[in-house]
Amino acid sequence: MLTSALSPKRFPVMLKKILKRLAPDKGLISKEENLRWLKTHRVGFESLARRLNNSLWDEATSYSDNFRHRAENTLRNVEYDLGGGGYYPLLYFLTRYLRPGTIVETGVAAGYSSSAFLSAIKVNGCGRLYSSDFPYFRLPNPEKYIGILVEEGLRNQ
Repeated sequence: MLTSALSPKRFPVMLKKILKRLAPDKGLISKEENLRWLKTHRVGFESLARRLNNSLWDEATSYSDNFRHRAENTLRNVEYDLGGGGYYPLLYFLTRYLRPGTIVETGVAAGYSSSAFLSAIKVNGCGRLYSSDFPYFRLPNPEKYIGILVEEGLRNQ
């Protein structure tokens, strides 16, 4: 075992393991110091998105404004509360910016997120969304409400 430990290939690994076991578990700074640092260095998503791609963030907010208006009109005719959407401008932006080949979504509900993903995929010209959800159990004919905000032309993705 000692011969193995002194092997030039294994010695650095074993030394790191020994030092890790001897070092205290706690970080170098306290939880409060970590939180203070985070608060002074945080950046809002809009400012980050603008730094990454200003015109793409403008596109995402334009999409978001149009979609919000359409969603409000659609949901106005639904007598049940289907819940709200996530931060769909962010989802649209990230999908456009990262151009993922596959997106997996759980919890479709009315379809705010799904619409953002699918709209961005359509503009990208590539990608696929895999979504799943349980129906609204307490509503009559609950399947008709899942993804109600997703336009028919986007559902093939």
